[in-house]
Amino acid sequence: MAVEGCFGVGAAATVRYDAADPRRFEIQGWDATTADRVFAVVGSLLTGATLLALLIRLLIRLLIRPLGL
Repeated sequence: MAVEGCFGVGAAATVRYDAADPRRFEIQGWDATTADRVFAVVGSLLTGATLLALLIRLLIRLLIRPLGL
């Protein structure tokens, strides 16, 4: 049985940690950072577009129906 890619049993991974705070660590070689960046960028764009749409809708509602009417 072959393991596809570089992840799996026998894959090299390096653990780097902060000597001042050992709870902070990073495992290099564990995950691909490209996928994380893609999801972060896409999520940020979707969040920004949603906020922009809600802001435009709120402004239109305030302009069409003034407060107190």
